[in-house]
Amino acid sequence: MVFEAIKTSGIEGEIINKMDVISSFRKNPGLLRSLEPKGQNVNGLSQMLIDVRSFYKEVLTESKKLVMK
Repeated sequence: MVFEAIKTSGIEGEIINKMDVISSFRKNPGLLRSLEPKGQNVNGLSQMLIDVRSFYKEVLTESKKLVMK
């Protein structure tokens, strides 16, 4: 997922730090809190990728679309 996050951001023209992505993934599922990521967009991206993998079988609702914006 780290590689996917970095590549996805690159497509959007944004360069994000690998360690920020790793830190954000560790923080979001509550695994380890070692380093704080330096950007809100890194947190949002990691949350989105975790959500996609966790709830891919659920129907996409309007409220979920709004949360992802």
